[in-house]
Amino acid sequence: MIDNNPQLKGRMTVFAPLNAWMFKAMSGHNVQILSVSIFIIGNLICAIAPNFLTLAAGRVISAYGAAMFTPSATALAVELLPPARKGFALSLIFGGMTVSQVAGVPATSWIADAIGWRFSFGFVVIAGLLALKIFAPMMSGIATKAPERGNSPISKGLSKATYGILP
Repeated sequence: MIDNNPQLKGRMTVFAPLNAWMFKAMSGHNVQILSVSIFIIGNLICAIAPNFLTLAAGRVISAYGAAMFTPSATALAVELLPPARKGFALSLIFGGMTVSQVAGVPATSWIADAIGWRFSFGFVVIAGLLALKIFAPMMSGIATKAPERGNSPISKGLSKATYGILP
């Protein structure tokens, strides 16, 4: 399972709370687009890195974008979708993360071995740009606020933070 990935745990541990604080005033849609953009920029820096320090900085930037995406996507799905659709949306989010590990890691490793490590980062940049091209217009078609459901904990006066820690 992806939860056993120490890199993922590390970046989530460090960056996710920081992102929640820094981008709390920004709409979830914009956070999603920003996170993918930061991830792409970080990988582009890695692809053109002239030295190890620049490569390491690019990895930190791409990790920041990745750590920003998952919590934001999860929160957006839970906030905006009716109860019957939440499970499906969350399965797509976490299934996508799993597929990226199962298919993406071997694919980029193969590219790095076959034609060079810079091309593996370039592949990730191209895949990210394609995802952003598809993703950004879809985000603009989603409501920015959840419709009132009348009987949800948030509509009963609980804050989103309190609601988020409830089982």
